[in-house]
Amino acid sequence: MNTAVIFARGAEKGKRNINLYLIDGKPLIYYSITAALGCKDIHSVFVSTDDEKTANIATGLSCKIIRRKTPADNDGMGRAIVEAVKYINENGVENIVILSGNNAMISSHLITKSLDILKTRQSVQSVISVWKARHDHPNFAIVKKNNHVSPLLDKPVHQDVFFYDGAVCAIRKQIITHDCFNHRNWWAYLPDCVFLVRPWPTGRDVHDSYGLALARWWIENALIDVSEEI
Repeated sequence: MNTAVIFARGAEKGKRNINLYLIDGKPLIYYSITAALGCKDIHSVFVSTDDEKTANIATGLSCKIIRRKTPADNDGMGRAIVEAVKYINENGVENIVILSGNNAMISSHLITKSLDILKTRQSVQSVISVWKARHDHPNFAIVKKNNHVSPLLDKPVHQDVFFYDGAVCAIRKQIITHDCFNHRNWWAYLPDCVFLVRPWPTGRDVHDSYGLALARWWIENALIDVSEEI
């Protein structure tokens, strides 16, 4: 059995709640919820939140609510994932799909593809969606100090570099005890992982008007959610 958990914390330090930004009249979290609900391989959908408005919307869309206890800080996501999986603890749950409440660039197709990999490849423990770096490659990164510019890296990186795009992460339940969830960037330490490489800039989390514009464009124009397995 597979379950999805959407993580959607409340407003940060007096700011607006990003998960409730409207795109085409619907709150941002609506899109990740409907993608999960529309996946035939997902048997239950949970929303982990500390925000009452978000909880009400999720309940109205037939989701179950996890009252998030982990503080809403930048270090809490890995711990919040562990907390959520322990809370669910349903008999027969084998795989958990981790989604974000402020990411509209997600489809049922992509969720299904990640679960199919876990179903058919027993050696795989996790699947994440990524994009391949091009002009955002670390080799292009520079820093400035005292008006002098220098490269961020002392030596160039020759291998391909990928960025977790925050759209989909599917894991087997048994790896919830893995050390990766003790790290702030927990996705960078996932064991036995398959990448679903998507075209940039799919999966971009919304934090501002630019992110909203990209999400709106994707919703209106992405006819199919393409990705390549590696």
